[in-house]
Amino acid sequence: MKIYRTQFPDIGTPCVLALGTFDGVHLGHAAVIDRAVSAARSMSVPAAVWCFSDLPRNMLAPEPRTPLICTADDKLSLIAARGVDAAVCTDDAGILRLEAREFVSRLLAALSPLRVVVGFNYTFGARAAGSADTLRAMIPSVEVVPPVEIDGSAVSSTRIRELISGGGVSAASRLLGRPYSITSTGSRTQIPTVPPKSGQYRVLIRDNPSTVPRPAVAAVNGATLESDAPLGASVEFISRL
Repeated sequence: MKIYRTQFPDIGTPCVLALGTFDGVHLGHAAVIDRAVSAARSMSVPAAVWCFSDLPRNMLAPEPRTPLICTADDKLSLIAARGVDAAVCTDDAGILRLEAREFVSRLLAALSPLRVVVGFNYTFGARAAGSADTLRAMIPSVEVVPPVEIDGSAVSSTRIRELISGGGVSAASRLLGRPYSITSTGSRTQIPTVPPKSGQYRVLIRDNPSTVPRPAVAAVNGATLESDAPLGASVEFISRL
């Protein structure tokens, strides 16, 4: 997957474009991305994703900061794993101040999307005034993917954050479609994403993607993860003890 850090790059060809923040790349996000990839394959064009490296709310008002579910690099890796050919991932807060129609005009000029795919609650532009209706008024083909529901409620990044911070890592993993994980920086890792509730956890430690993970017990103390995971290993949370 080719990654662009500029806001409106010319990727050299028309595409099918998925728009979203995609924090966590949970099952709801996966549904949006997968629809874009499927449509792109049927049209014989690249599948592209446009997203921010951080949450828009953090970019506009850094304090108090809302923690991410996964780092920007991990987000891009998860997006790439779903078959996306190109991703635009920007940290330019100025884009959030563009009027919605101006944002769409710039996307059209740069990326030439044949179809745009978004989630059911996607908003964009200044004051989050843009919606799927705005897109439909300017783009011939727009697909809105309905919510993915688990246990009667839509899968959302907010719901996952609340579960993780409350210690419900097992339930959060169901909504993510994979275990919630943190990359170790040694015996004491400062957690760069949502810290699980302080306590002890059953975890799997995966030294690298090709190895079989080993079970272990790790402790979370505030925003610090204490474990015997080596540098660079993935610590996958299974349940709170």
